[in-house]
Amino acid sequence: MVKGLAIVSGVALSALAFPVIVIDDFTTGSFSYTRSSVGTSSARVTGSMLGGTRWALSNVTANPNGSQLAGSVGGGVASFVAGDGLVHATDLRYGYTLGGALSDLNADLTAGGNNALKISFLENTGNLGLLVQLRRTVGTGSQWVNYNATVAASSAPFDLKIPYSVFGSFNLADVDQVILRFTNQPGEDYKLGGVEAVPEPA
Repeated sequence: MVKGLAIVSGVALSALAFPVIVIDDFTTGSFSYTRSSVGTSSARVTGSMLGGTRWALSNVTANPNGSQLAGSVGGGVASFVAGDGLVHATDLRYGYTLGGALSDLNADLTAGGNNALKISFLENTGNLGLLVQLRRTVGTGSQWVNYNATVAASSAPFDLKIPYSVFGSFNLADVDQVILRFTNQPGEDYKLGGVEAVPEPA
């Protein structure tokens, strides 16, 4: 009897020690699109990501050599491969309906002691612009916070951790929309393996 209780206690403590919130692991909501002309392509899909929907939106802003952007999600990978000279800004948006309207997440990203966002990169062939935007509904209005960074190129997998302190006084215990915007260098590619809210160090 005592031994059994000890095992249950150990499992509970283990769960509390790893309060990771998976925003997206890219195992569901698969899609693929290609684009060669300046303009936007997008995919709105359902799955196990935070809020149950993901809106991917790629805006090709320059393509002097007539090459192609190939964007896809599937098998635990979000892949955005740009042809020679092509530049694009691609959003991954959470907290929207399949029609593109706001659908508040009411997500507590601090639950269990989480204090950082983690973006797992499988590869990043060129320095990559990153914009993180968080939104929360406040009464009949809204509050936004932005964080900008440059993600260094790496051929090896790595995790980028963004401490919550960069968001200042924004209430991360009540997040309604999450937008991650990646802007590539001409012709450079990146692949993601997941996005999570984690305790740091984790």
